[in-house]
Amino acid sequence: MPLYYKDLRYYIPELFLIDLDSIHRLKERMSVAYLKRILPSLKYHLFTLILFLLKIL
Repeated sequence: MPLYYKDLRYYIPELFLIDLDSIHRLKERMSVAYLKRILPSLKYHLFTLILFLLKIL
C-alpha cells in the first residue's frame, strides 16, 4: 500500500506549513559554508589523486 501525498499531508501537516523559499535560502547558505570548510581538504585530495594517476601512467 503506497503512501500518497495527501496521506503525508494528513500525517505530517507541519511539513506543508514550512515556507519553501526560506528552506531554499537556508540550504544555499549551508552549502556555501560547507564548501568553504571542505575546500582545503578537497584541494589536497585532488592533488593526491593527480599524483596517483601520474604514478599509474
